[in-house]
Amino acid sequence: CRRPAAEWRIMKLQAYEETNQKIGKYLANAVEREVKENGAYVILTDSCDWVSGFFFASGYTARGELEDFPKGHTAYELEKRI
Repeated sequence: CRRPAAEWRIMKLQAYEETNQKIGKYLANAVEREVKENGAYVILTDSCDWVSGFFFASGYTARGELEDFPKGHTAYELEKRI
C-alpha cells in the first residue's frame, strides 16, 4: 500500500547489550520516544532467537519466523504497537 511520505520513517538500530548495562533498554526506549513524537504507531524490527527474549520482554510480538536461519536458529520479524 502507498502512504504519504510523512507517515514512513525507517531507523536501523543495531546494539549489543552488555550484561547488566541496560544499554539495549535505553536505546529501545529512545526509539520508542522518537516514534511517538513523530506520530507513528508501530515499530518493526528483526531479531534472532538468541536476543529475541529482550524484545518479547519489551512488548514486541512476532509477525513472522524464519526457521533454521541462521543454521540451527530462528529469525523473527517483530512489531510493537505504540
